[in-house]
Amino acid sequence: MTLESGGGKIGTETAILLAQAEERLRQERLVADENIARARAIRRLQVSAGWTGILMLPAMAVFCVVVLMQYETVPGEMTAAASGALFVDVLGVVVAAYKSWAVKKAPEEPLKPVTEAPVFQRR
Repeated sequence: MTLESGGGKIGTETAILLAQAEERLRQERLVADENIARARAIRRLQVSAGWTGILMLPAMAVFCVVVLMQYETVPGEMTAAASGALFVDVLGVVVAAYKSWAVKKAPEEPLKPVTEAPVFQRR
């Protein structure tokens, strides 16, 4: 059995193989688009978390230092809370710096095409 395609005839098996290859390629494009969207979302999250840390840490540190400098006029509980918060912030920065510089991170796998050359088998 043969099918008419454009200007020539192709066999039924060939038409099925072509249809399967087209469907595989369509699905792989969807997967690639999803991978790209996920990578962008993760990068956006990393950038926003970084900027939050960059903005919040100095503000928190300044507030805690001001409270600690005026320990005579501030209640003891507030002074204790400010010193604890300052300690935790500094400890958090040290741990984050250690994890980002000293700990060997697995290299990020770059985005790559997910398509494979289909293997057509003749029967």
